[in-house]
Amino acid sequence: MLGLNSVDFTETMYYKQASRSGEAGLVLGQLAVQCGGLSGEQKDRVRSLSSEQLSLLGAALLRFTGMGDLERWLGENLGE
Repeated sequence: MLGLNSVDFTETMYYKQASRSGEAGLVLGQLAVQCGGLSGEQKDRVRSLSSEQLSLLGAALLRFTGMGDLERWLGENLGE
């Protein structure tokens, strides 16, 4: 063999980044339906969220009625 140790692919940085990117894409799509078109800045702010924050936003957005709710949530959860 090559002397390589077995690596859990799901623990690699690449996998984690790809997974978070997919989560962000899903949440951005849901936000577009729920709140309307997002600005580039809003999309960047959502993409900057951690995986845990994206999960929380995904649950919270079900109660959103407009863009103000998203801005309020981002302000509270990004420490703005």
